[in-house]
Amino acid sequence: MEWMPVFLWWFFSTFFGLAVFPLTFEFFRTLPERGAALARAMGLLLAVYLFWLGSSLQFLPNTSGAVLFSIALVAVWGWVRVWRDEQRRQSLKDFWRERWRTILVGEVLFLLAFVGWSVVRAYAIGKIMRFGGEKFMEIAFLNGVLNSPTFPPLDPWLSDFAISYYYFGYIIAGALVKLSGVLSAVGFDLFDALLFALTLQGAYGVVFNLVCLSKANARAVATAGVLGAVFVAGMGNLEGLLESLYARGWLPQSFARWLNLPDFPFNSPPVGSFMPSGGGWWWWRASRVLTDLDLSGNAINLNPITEFPFFSFLLGDNHPHKMALPFVLLAVLIALHFYRLAREDRLPTWMEQGLAGLMLGSLAFLNTWDFPIYLALLLLAWLAGRWSAQGRLTREHGLEVLRFGGLFVLALVLFYLPFWAGFASQAGGILPQIFPPTRLSQYSVMFGHFLLILLVFALGVLARRDERGVWSLFLRHWLGWMVGISLAYLALLGVAALALQINAARGGEWSAFLHPYLVSQSLGQTLLLVLSYRLSNPWLFLVLTFLLGMLTTGLMFLRPSATNEGEEPRAPDDALPFVLLMALLGVALTFSVEFLYLKDGFGVRMNTVFKFYFQGWVLMALASAYALWWLVNRPAFARAVRGLALGVITLSLLGGMVYPVLATISRTNAFQSTPTLDAASEFRMENPEDWEIVQWLNANGKIEGRVPILLEAPGKSYTYEGRISAFTGYPAVLGWAIHEMQWRGNYNEQGKREPDIETIYTTSDPDLALALLRKWRVDYVILTNTERTYIRDLCSQPERACNPSQAELKFENVLIPVFRTATGTVYRVPPSLP
Repeated sequence: MEWMPVFLWWFFSTFFGLAVFPLTFEFFRTLPERGAALARAMGLLLAVYLFWLGSSLQFLPNTSGAVLFSIALVAVWGWVRVWRDEQRRQSLKDFWRERWRTILVGEVLFLLAFVGWSVVRAYAIGKIMRFGGEKFMEIAFLNGVLNSPTFPPLDPWLSDFAISYYYFGYIIAGALVKLSGVLSAVGFDLFDALLFALTLQGAYGVVFNLVCLSKANARAVATAGVLGAVFVAGMGNLEGLLESLYARGWLPQSFARWLNLPDFPFNSPPVGSFMPSGGGWWWWRASRVLTDLDLSGNAINLNPITEFPFFSFLLGDNHPHKMALPFVLLAVLIALHFYRLAREDRLPTWMEQGLAGLMLGSLAFLNTWDFPIYLALLLLAWLAGRWSAQGRLTREHGLEVLRFGGLFVLALVLFYLPFWAGFASQAGGILPQIFPPTRLSQYSVMFGHFLLILLVFALGVLARRDERGVWSLFLRHWLGWMVGISLAYLALLGVAALALQINAARGGEWSAFLHPYLVSQSLGQTLLLVLSYRLSNPWLFLVLTFLLGMLTTGLMFLRPSATNEGEEPRAPDDALPFVLLMALLGVALTFSVEFLYLKDGFGVRMNTVFKFYFQGWVLMALASAYALWWLVNRPAFARAVRGLALGVITLSLLGGMVYPVLATISRTNAFQSTPTLDAASEFRMENPEDWEIVQWLNANGKIEGRVPILLEAPGKSYTYEGRISAFTGYPAVLGWAIHEMQWRGNYNEQGKREPDIETIYTTSDPDLALALLRKWRVDYVILTNTERTYIRDLCSQPERACNPSQAELKFENVLIPVFRTATGTVYRVPPSLP
């Protein structure tokens, strides 16, 4: 394993953090730790944003020099302000003297996480492959970013188009690849390790600030911070524990069948050891722990995705939901800062509002679904700060929230206008979730450890209150959640039913889209069936509304109070309202998918659960880390009750640690494979001739400095086709067509190209083939065994009259062979005469 790339990425990521630290220090002025643990994330965001914006406006080229220039701009902006202002210099010195141990703990955590996860990535088997994730797509995007002269980056799977996706994470990865000079495939694995380390350090920083605001001692603060890092990114769900117990023979088969987890091996006999059966990929099953049923009670084909951060890092996909994680934690810290400003009755400066808008808006560019979630957290945090400081909310506070909301949406549009100009989406509105609700047992497999902590924590918060009426208020809140959610769901069903009736009368597509889910019954019968499923399985509904009721009641009672007559009102624990708010929002996110989902190309809630559960995990994990510290250090129960609760919580947390340990052993083949950080190593060994073509094109493919256009066999999704464009970044006429539909929301362009590509490869008429190649401005045609299989499959169709041998031979007659392998050829399309 080469260690120099690891050092270079550590060095440059630290460089980003140091460059921005004066701005971080000034921005997070209300927080004890001043955002030091998230300085790297903030530095990467601001500097790469300037790099992307400059290149999108054609001011900067896509080079390492332009990246360094952007870092220099950020550094000069921050450090010159410090150098010119004696007060800022002194404040920075004082902070360093007081908090150097805090910074050191965060830096050690980052270094250990980065080096440790680099080792995991080096030993990981199943690196970049077309199935088991999205790695073909992601290396294609990364190489497309690296090969684009300016931005927006070229789409490697749709020539003459820019990427229509939230691609900011790939720009960040590309900037680090350019600075370090490593191969893109090496940068692919290192970026996974860097994101893991940034996420751990960021979670540490968030929880550190929360506990520090609660006046904890230094050791407790550091311990809670590390606990937050583990909860967010180092812990698994309970599926790994169940797998291990079943494999050992300690989990009854009847119980496993009753749980009915998708693909759980309850039909296989126990193996007698704690290592789960199913080969090296058993750990994949933890990302699918919900079984969705249709209205006939049968399992559907597309079960919800239940990824959590550790799974995503272990899988190694550099997908937007994972690439956004450090910046999600930065958004949480921004929300905490605004909460503190509201408590102190201070408005943010214009610079703070601008920076907050830029950083919060980046979430839409990183993983669009995250932006509304964390905008909501910030706005609610502002109201919670006002409430906890003043004990009431006024019309003025509502206007403040509206102003901030409008400002940040405007910032989102203006700061990222070049991105929005070329962005399309498959999202098609909101639909009611009509399938049977999630079983509490399956939800508990996913979130049981956090659910337990938050339930005990919320009970403890209410038990500490001496105000009269706290429990009656809780009952009203619980009832309010139950009634409010039920009425809202019924209203959503009613609107959907009306829209469906109107659409069906007009012969629209929504009727055909929903018909398979209506089990051949009338609309009224279907609605009755939907409600009957809800009433027969109310347990998750009751538990989560119970928890939401307690969290809401806790927030309502956290306002200034005085215990003796004549005393000044005493503000509640500085961090407690914000923690309750995070817990409430996290639980609400995971609960919302029981009632609605966002319509996309999949047609079911699979992707909505994925997005909302993932962010629900982050918020619940952060709140749970603080809550566990609070329960240990601020008991609200009798000693016996508290001891029992902490004992059960400890067992559940140990259960959550089974997955990371066993899954890492499986993912790395028990660290027995040959370590390499080259994520393309397996592709190179398994497909040596295609790799020769990739290497030749990378070295010789550009034509007069221009990025060439390729023609290779196109694929749909998760196929080997599209591999040459993926590993070179040179755009193909068409790559994975179904993925392009998911990114662009339609199949229009793919539908135009597919017939021409089929004709080019199958016709025996050289002139026709050449005319079509020039129509799509193709520079190189790839012909290997993959394309021969594509030609044979097409020519085997009865309606086609083509001969594979003649179809292949025509290329020799009109194209120029420029590179050959044992069985493959790269042809150059001769330029047309002027």
